[in-house]
Amino acid sequence: MLTFTLFELLGILLATIASILIGGFWYSPLFAGPTWMREIGLTEEKMKNSSLTPVQVMVIAILLDVGFAILLNGLFTWIGVRTIAQGAIFAAACCFVFYVVPLLVHSVFDDSSKKVWLIYGSHELLHSAVVGAIVSWSILA
Repeated sequence: MLTFTLFELLGILLATIASILIGGFWYSPLFAGPTWMREIGLTEEKMKNSSLTPVQVMVIAILLDVGFAILLNGLFTWIGVRTIAQGAIFAAACCFVFYVVPLLVHSVFDDSSKKVWLIYGSHELLHSAVVGAIVSWSILA
């Protein structure tokens, strides 16, 4: 059964907010958004004709971010993370091994844009490290 302390619930909430802020900045016109859109062939027109509304996309993203924070909370509790840095490094290392490397393998085989790989991979590494730090803080608090 899942049970969380008040600090763990706060950590899940803060990690979710951090996820939204990181993703919002990462894919904004201020950072990688224009390059990402160009590289994957996404246009304003395609976004308007998407099968999901912007609200639906955000709800799905928030639910997945909450799930990610909950899974890290359970994993960190199970393995006994002892410091905030350890949580951040462990989350980033897992992301690298289980996401970034396989994504690059796919990118090599399908000859897709390495810029997209770099945008996705670096976003997820930062995202995982920040969420890992916040979740481990909440467990240790």
